[in-house]
Amino acid sequence: MDNCDHHHTKDNSNTRRLLWAFGVIVVFMVVEIIGGILSGSLALLADATHMLTDGLALALAASAQILAARPADNKLHFGYRRTQVLSAFVNGIFMAVLLAWIVYEAIRRSLNPIEINAPLMLGVAIIGLGANVVAFFILHRPGERDLNMRGALLHVIGDLLGSVAAIIAAIVIWTTGWMQ
Repeated sequence: MDNCDHHHTKDNSNTRRLLWAFGVIVVFMVVEIIGGILSGSLALLADATHMLTDGLALALAASAQILAARPADNKLHFGYRRTQVLSAFVNGIFMAVLLAWIVYEAIRRSLNPIEINAPLMLGVAIIGLGANVVAFFILHRPGERDLNMRGALLHVIGDLLGSVAAIIAAIVIWTTGWMQ
């Protein structure tokens, strides 16, 4: 019985961590969308869409964590553990759709460039990096064995790298005058 109680406590802790990270990501995603629109930066909009996928992934992971903790019943003899696999599948499809939009938008902007406000882009990207670092530390636990939690952490690491790419792009645009 102790082992079962420990498992539920760990699930509750993981769910709380996922929800905190979700809050950080979603709040900053809105900031990044506004910053991307105001600055004209596709890099910020692309990073915001990646954060959207992370927000979805974190929400799905939290939901899967809650459902997976439910016991087996007459209909589902093995319980609800498969919800974690389903959440990963849905997230993958969503990411593919967003990737297609980013590629479309990149081609469109290559044909019809718009002016980019590099200082605003840089500021928003730096704040985004900070938000991703916070989410990383919320989710990171050395030796984490829960695949759902590890997957959520990998998404946040991807966002962190996206923020670094947006910072580099802003610096290049600002220092070279390209697209200004």
